[in-house]
Amino acid sequence: MTKTFPADGIQNLILNHKGDRSYGRLERDAGGYPSSRALQKAATSPASGFPDPRTISGLSRALNVPIADVIRAYAVSLGLPMEGEDKGVLRIVGAGTLPKQSQDLLISLARELRTAYETPWGEQPEVPAPAKPELAAAELTKDDVELAARVGDHGIDPEENQP
Repeated sequence: MTKTFPADGIQNLILNHKGDRSYGRLERDAGGYPSSRALQKAATSPASGFPDPRTISGLSRALNVPIADVIRAYAVSLGLPMEGEDKGVLRIVGAGTLPKQSQDLLISLARELRTAYETPWGEQPEVPAPAKPELAAAELTKDDVELAARVGDHGIDPEENQP
């Protein structure tokens, strides 16, 4: 049975830069660490986690590639999306120059929108209990219910929720 690994994963990075060198030769080129056995395992087995910094540096030396390439290859092998690959990331050009308070507001708004779109219409997302007990006892007035119904809050029906 042939194992297939991600094209940009650590296995292919090692095999593509190994050339005709043995794993023993790669170990020497790495400065003695990682061992030839560890190098062979990394090249022929699925990655199970990130290696320690010493292994990353050694692989970089042995393969003559930047450390960032080794880290990226491990991330790809572990199924982690890398920059440009994650469909859940939105960049807003210029937002980094906004004041911290404005950046926090954008982040908060994005989280709320994400929660709203992940919640089926008509269902209320789970809301943590208020930090202050007196807030838990607050009751909706008739005006609150009518306003919520007019603006389209999920699950608020003015006919059913009369105070």
